[in-house]
Amino acid sequence: MIQFCYVSLPIMSKLVLHKKVFGINIPLPYCIIINDKIIGMTRLPKTQIEMPAGFYKVGVKYLFPLWKWEFSLSSNTTINIKENETLEYEFFHKEQIWNILFDIDLILWIAELFFTLPQPWNIIYKVCSNGFFAIWLIRLFVIRERYFKFKKIELCNNLTN
Repeated sequence: MIQFCYVSLPIMSKLVLHKKVFGINIPLPYCIIINDKIIGMTRLPKTQIEMPAGFYKVGVKYLFPLWKWEFSLSSNTTINIKENETLEYEFFHKEQIWNILFDIDLILWIAELFFTLPQPWNIIYKVCSNGFFAIWLIRLFVIRERYFKFKKIELCNNLTN
């Protein structure tokens, strides 16, 4: 006589992370962190993770080695995922205004290579440019643990015609 043993496996849920890109897409690798443990590193704009139901602290982190130190930009959010549920989150950085400022500054810097600004405008430009850069570095250091913003993407499961 043959007996079967049925093992009940937990129904897995899905977490999908989307990396939102503004402007030029530079595929920097980022770590995916669940409950303070790195589970992987990817460059893909979309990552799908199967996991059991529960509460999780999900985060992403960019790592930049600087000589002996490791500088990181990260953020995390707490999610509650139910059985057989698909959650989609989009993460993006909070630097859109700074990107516009630096694009303008980059254009002015390139123009300064070919043209000389008259006095006192060249000094005013250099003070403003270096001042914005210093403020940006200080701000980046202060928000390095809250660099990304997570936004839940609502799925339309009940489509009616």
